[in-house]
Amino acid sequence: MSLLPVTWIDGWPIIGKPDSANIGSMVWKGKIPVKAARKFTIQTSDDFANLQLSPQWEWNYQPRKDKWSLDERKGWLRLYAFQPLEIGNLLKAGNTLTQRTLRTAENEVILKMDISQMTEGQHAGFHISARRIMLLWALHAMPQTGTWNLT
Repeated sequence: MSLLPVTWIDGWPIIGKPDSANIGSMVWKGKIPVKAARKFTIQTSDDFANLQLSPQWEWNYQPRKDKWSLDERKGWLRLYAFQPLEIGNLLKAGNTLTQRTLRTAENEVILKMDISQMTEGQHAGFHISARRIMLLWALHAMPQTGTWNLT
């Protein structure tokens, strides 16, 4: 997160440090305007008990409201399958949720996923990427054989 100064010139906000032409430039260092009594951190766990997503979640693209739900099954985030924006490109898969990077030395991920209603050809997955590691977990449904392939 960045906190940049704002200067009002002729009724317009100039974000950053204004130069001689009143164009704002990035300010890389500055004094913290308020000292907090305690350190605040982003929420990292979620039991999906609320009817709105917690603030640590963000959508990769504009979500399709009819393709996800927090109230159809209490305590679960339900995502419905639909054709991706570009086949074979994870970054263009719709209704992809991301969570803010926490930049800690150690992380633990516990994931609970109900795949019992997946149909032939559907895919579900979990992806972690960071500076030094990357994990992609993909599940491919093959109900005709009663199996799922984990790659």
